[in-house]
Amino acid sequence: MDALPGLETFVVLARLGSISRAAQALGVPRSTVSRRLTQLEQATGQTLVERSPRATRLTPAGRALAEQAEPLVAALRALAADARQLDGRPRGTLRVASHPGLGAAFLGEFVAALRQRWPELGLDHRVREHPPSLLVEDFDVVLCEAPPPDAPWLVHRLGPADRIVVASPAWLEAHGQPTLDALPSLPCLGLSSPADRPDAWPLRAGGSVPIAPVLASNDLQTLREATLAGVGLALLPAYAIGHDLLAGTLTAHLPQVGAEGWLVALTSRSRRASPKVGAFLDLVDDFAARYALPPGGASSTSRTRRSSTAGE
Repeated sequence: MDALPGLETFVVLARLGSISRAAQALGVPRSTVSRRLTQLEQATGQTLVERSPRATRLTPAGRALAEQAEPLVAALRALAADARQLDGRPRGTLRVASHPGLGAAFLGEFVAALRQRWPELGLDHRVREHPPSLLVEDFDVVLCEAPPPDAPWLVHRLGPADRIVVASPAWLEAHGQPTLDALPSLPCLGLSSPADRPDAWPLRAGGSVPIAPVLASNDLQTLREATLAGVGLALLPAYAIGHDLLAGTLTAHLPQVGAEGWLVALTSRSRRASPKVGAFLDLVDDFAARYALPPGGASSTSRTRRSSTAGE
């Protein structure tokens, strides 16, 4: 049995609690997860997981193995990556996860630049809605908004992820310049997410202003496209519409509405020294600087990027 895939699959399964979710996180079929689990159980002589149509639960032996295997799998991954890159050249496949909508406008341009600079480096990009705690150990880099301050990963700040009110030329031609007093009666788009209310937008000075969304969605790309089509005003993070603002297909309005945020790249300590991770972060920094927007879309204030542990 190939020990690393079996242990790695088991660690992911133990963390996610489901064969289906483990298969999705690893990018393999459910049958592959089941086969690797069976092989691991045969090799250990223990039943590690109790399977039923409704639930997947670790046995006591499974819980003990998962606790011991997780740091071992992380160390084996790091050793394998180091062995492949002893000459310091970025090569191989970099596994990157990002939240929906992050980078959709310029991902193709980014991959082209990555391949031109490092032709031996490929990118495996997955869109995941899972929290970073379920992603960092399974990917080389996770792109997201700032994690909790006590997170144990290395946090590489890329730039502001402010929420900005934007409109298309078609919307402005139909409705004129928006005002704060008129906002509750204007056609707007609402973002439905754990951190956002679809029926109210935050004010930078505190409090919120109500809106009546003509479209609400938890998908940033859907809201971006609807905004470009003139369906409504939208409050969107800068990273989702930076390319559009620079191109003039969207313009920023109502600077008193919105909220600050940070776009970050997360990586584990064992992976940070990898040449391919370093090359990726350098290029992401270039793109973040190119598409950076002033806070609120109007101020000239800049904020400094830095690498740190979350919690510093």
